[in-house]
Amino acid sequence: MNRLKSISIKSILLPLCYLLLSSLIYSSVFLFGAIVTDGILNFIFEILMGLVSSIGFYWLCTKIWQEGKIDKVILLKVLSLELLYMFIALVILEPLSQIDSVIGQVIGLLFMVSLIPFQLLYFYALVKDCLTFKSIFSFIFSVLKKHNRTIINKFIICFLIVVFMETMTSGMMSISGGFNTCSLAYMQLLYGNPLISAVMYSFFSVAFQVSFNEVFLYVLMHLFLAFCYGLIDVNYILFIKRKSNADET
Repeated sequence: MNRLKSISIKSILLPLCYLLLSSLIYSSVFLFGAIVTDGILNFIFEILMGLVSSIGFYWLCTKIWQEGKIDKVILLKVLSLELLYMFIALVILEPLSQIDSVIGQVIGLLFMVSLIPFQLLYFYALVKDCLTFKSIFSFIFSVLKKHNRTIINKFIICFLIVVFMETMTSGMMSISGGFNTCSLAYMQLLYGNPLISAVMYSFFSVAFQVSFNEVFLYVLMHLFLAFCYGLIDVNYILFIKRKSNADET
């Protein structure tokens, strides 16, 4: 109950609108591109979409935190991290998700619970004018040294809520086919945004010539869930700011 009381709604409505709008644009372009591209073109398309979305995500974080700027140096740092994440997703997680291995599941679990918190701390370090990799990692590790349990535990709670709701509603992050940590981490990095499931059902209704009336309730349900996911996302991003500034005097 205390966790629910800590969720702010009124103060984050504008950032939430930014999040949902950017999510709609990204999901639509990504799914359309996935349909019309194949092979190496699809691989290149995913890389490009990842790079563009990383810039959009950083911009969104600056709006939520109400501080920060975007310039050439910051863009290069944001894109550098995204290239690393795309390598992890496409070269490590995707192949491991096809293999039934305990070691693979452990690797997937570690990535699943750490990549997003690390990315947000990385972004906040840039907001605080840490513009060299040494200063960025110094900032991140100083925050994690004091608040790693709180940051990771809260992310795990948020992530499990999303996975549970997606499983109950046959969304993109559903684990109805089994709990595969590599697959979940891969999906989180490539498709992890609030409106992906709603857009996916809309695309399916067009691609397979299904009457929209047949998927309307699914789309409506996932639109409501997107709003709930957006609240979780924005509040967690604000939570990262609070923890990063907790020891400032």
